[in-house]
Amino acid sequence: MATTKSSAVFTLITYKDTETDTAERLAQTPVPVSFEEDLANIREQQQYTNDLVFMLDIEKLMNGLFVADNSRASNDFKRYFSDTPLAQKMMNDPDMQICQADTLKLISQVPRLLMGYNDIEVKDNQLMAKVSALLEVRHPLVLNVLQSMQGHIPDHVVDAEDKISSMAVALDMDQLTPGVTKLWTEFANAEFSCPDLQQAQVKSKQMSPMILGAVTGMAQGIKGLGLSLFDLHIDADAAKPLSIDFLLSLETSNPTGILSLLQLVPELANIRIPADGTEVPLNLPLPIDIPTFAAIKGSHVVVYSGEKSQQAISAIESEELTPNALGFSSSINYIKLVDLMENTDFSAIPGTNMESCMEVYSALDTLRRMEMQLSYRSMVNDKGVGIDSLITLNKPEATNDNFNITGQWQTAYLDETCQWVEDGAEQWNEDGTGSYKETSQKASCDLYQTQYQWQRKGRTLTLTDTSAPKYRDSCQDEWQQDGQKETLVCDMINIKEDSFQCLYYIDGSEPFIYQYTR
Repeated sequence: MATTKSSAVFTLITYKDTETDTAERLAQTPVPVSFEEDLANIREQQQYTNDLVFMLDIEKLMNGLFVADNSRASNDFKRYFSDTPLAQKMMNDPDMQICQADTLKLISQVPRLLMGYNDIEVKDNQLMAKVSALLEVRHPLVLNVLQSMQGHIPDHVVDAEDKISSMAVALDMDQLTPGVTKLWTEFANAEFSCPDLQQAQVKSKQMSPMILGAVTGMAQGIKGLGLSLFDLHIDADAAKPLSIDFLLSLETSNPTGILSLLQLVPELANIRIPADGTEVPLNLPLPIDIPTFAAIKGSHVVVYSGEKSQQAISAIESEELTPNALGFSSSINYIKLVDLMENTDFSAIPGTNMESCMEVYSALDTLRRMEMQLSYRSMVNDKGVGIDSLITLNKPEATNDNFNITGQWQTAYLDETCQWVEDGAEQWNEDGTGSYKETSQKASCDLYQTQYQWQRKGRTLTLTDTSAPKYRDSCQDEWQQDGQKETLVCDMINIKEDSFQCLYYIDGSEPFIYQYTR
């Protein structure tokens, strides 16, 4: 690592590097060929800010690997990797050498991978960033085909703020078979010298993309499918949803035709959805009783339940099916996801045990500290295949430093069935001493006692016994004492104002988890 007047530079140094290599890579001396002009052009073309620009030049990388010229990349590959099995195979295997030219020709059609910020703003305690990535595509036919297959992502999927999560897929089913046929024809008729590619051509000619027509013919008019989950409330006792607020929409230029196909499904044969936009209840054979409705709203067939979803469909009728994406789109609100996970009884989920629940609570702690909303969509523009994303990140509350653990806490441990079992009380004093006692089920006496010194650094709590713990099986038994003192290390997770959890570690033992509440 090194610093300049405006930069921090990180690199890897190996025994094969010269002093000149090291000085150049650490920006202490000028390099013969600079990427500065390339990065400036990328910023201008992609409208990236100066905050972040990422470039992976796939074409130059592969040329350096395959072409035995005097370029710096080629010389570096010889120096660093010539003694590796892959390099030896590339230099000595005739088939690999034959395939190099074809590989470079294919790579030249997807030369670079780019990424950067299009906009970034920090306001109060919130950061908002628009991030985009692009895989450049130079092949005109491939680019045109991909553009023609773009479908529609509905607006209700895009925004992460008002929902737990959403997902969508965009694809123009009318263009799928023609597009795949064009790509198939282009590949089948291309001239290759590489045996592997020639064999792939032979296999491709044995199949015809027209088979797709039999499958996609029933899905004509479909441009996309979107699902948004706005709210979910789960009955902890019954382990099933009490209520669910969701919107499922099918984007199609032929809504009545699609609905007629659904009549072929026996369970849906009696459903009639008017074409005038009237919302009708769906009496589906579901294991839970949740009011669900369906309607045709313009070019969208919608199925929904809940108030927020009903508000969302009020705007969907005027939404036109503009090609705006190809592939997947999604959004997730980590804040709402944390709320959902906290209100979920994991013990009611089949197959859960203590180990899996500990992983869930650790993941919950990570999500809690993120306080992020994320949405993205994949699309095709005139330069290639890209991903546009929006990130909103709240500054985490400083609960770790301000959180005072002194005082008495009620404790519970996580058993093998993933349930919290209350078992005792913990006392942490300001002078660094502490104690723990475990009571009997009838709370008539203590069954376990220990005294220790405690020390806290950030989210790590260390408890060192000052004397060996005492224990007994019943209130009538005499106290017995463990043979040795122990040191427990706690990772504090899921910290709130009146509770937190401890992931405990003891040398040579499996970790376990305790919950503390005031």
